[in-house]
Amino acid sequence: NITVILANVAAIKKDPAWAPDGESLLFTMNSPDKDKFEVYFVKRDGTCLIPLTRDFPSAENPVVAPAGDTFLFVSNRTGKRHIFIKPFPKKPECPPAPPPAVEPASAAPEP
Repeated sequence: NITVILANVAAIKKDPAWAPDGESLLFTMNSPDKDKFEVYFVKRDGTCLIPLTRDFPSAENPVVAPAGDTFLFVSNRTGKRHIFIKPFPKKPECPPAPPPAVEPASAAPEP
């Protein structure tokens, strides 16, 4: 079965990276500023969407450490692209659930 995560969020989403627990992931999204990407946390069912890098001008390519305690990402915060490290949210404070965020992708072609 193929499902779409965050189908109801109108933004470019890219660079997904699974957390070691297999229940959550990080990815980058350019909403609300179309030219600025941020790293977001989300549970695999599309709930608990949380921005993790709002204090950076742009952040992309997240990778979670194997231990699940930190994540790396690339940012131009200093005017040059560098790799940064931040704590990975162990028990994030999830915002109230939005409308259903996962829906079947019946029109999606099989790989």
